[in-house]
Amino acid sequence: MSCSARENPFEVTRVESLISFEPTWLNTSWEAIIARFGELDFRATIVGPHGSGKSTFLDDFESKLKSEGDFLICRLFLNDEKKSLTQQEKIFLTNCPNHGSIIIFLDGEEQMSYLDRLEFTRVAHGFAGLLTTSHKRKRGTSVLLETKTTPMMLSDFIQRLAPDFSISDHKITDLFEETDGNIREALRKAYDLVASAN
Repeated sequence: MSCSARENPFEVTRVESLISFEPTWLNTSWEAIIARFGELDFRATIVGPHGSGKSTFLDDFESKLKSEGDFLICRLFLNDEKKSLTQQEKIFLTNCPNHGSIIIFLDGEEQMSYLDRLEFTRVAHGFAGLLTTSHKRKRGTSVLLETKTTPMMLSDFIQRLAPDFSISDHKITDLFEETDGNIREALRKAYDLVASAN
């Protein structure tokens, strides 16, 4: 099997469209996660290392919450290139008229400085809920879910995305260890193997 960049089976949008978060990976269920979020008064964090499925979880959890009731979700993203909220985002949060019916999802909360985090926490207080993602547990923050990855998960993803590509369990384990369990990075490396296969 050979492929060009345009045929990359592990291209980001393809991964996002074909693979959704499955609570069974973490021995739980959507019902249990939603119930737990309610018990935490809709304020919690998702903890896990890079590439362990936190953003994928938020994508699917958003649709689950919306189907459960009249929830509105406000998604905010931070990363290495954007470490703080934009002025426009801050203005929206400060002046939002129906904040009591909105749950904020903040993906990448660990990027914030201490002062930005204090300001954000103050502004977010009046909203119906707040769910953040972070790489580490933080004192005083309730953890809704801790995302983890396994070589078996990586193997399952590769088989779903490139079913005609044969790769040994040993090579999958190597990929997993080389990337410290970062599934996203492991799939990038898997593409190099697929592209070079004859």
